[in-house]
Amino acid sequence: MGLEITPLLITLFLYPGPEDVVAACHNLGIEQAVAGCAVKRGNTCEVHVARLPLDYKARDFEVMGHEFYHCRFPDFHATGLQDVQFRR
Repeated sequence: MGLEITPLLITLFLYPGPEDVVAACHNLGIEQAVAGCAVKRGNTCEVHVARLPLDYKARDFEVMGHEFYHCRFPDFHATGLQDVQFRR
């Protein structure tokens, strides 16, 4: 698998807390949102997440990365993660 470049215009929405972002995602029609959501339309994408707390943990960054990944692969939950190769 070679390099893939996908031009996207991404708008990041930062909410005060987790309950705010979940409510916003529900208002966008994304009922399964737990900690954030992403909405892709053509070559644009909106990422909705909560601001990082002052005592942030690695998990807080995982949520943001997860939602950014949806900008390229909107349905990766449904298709499995066959396009992802994890390296340590």
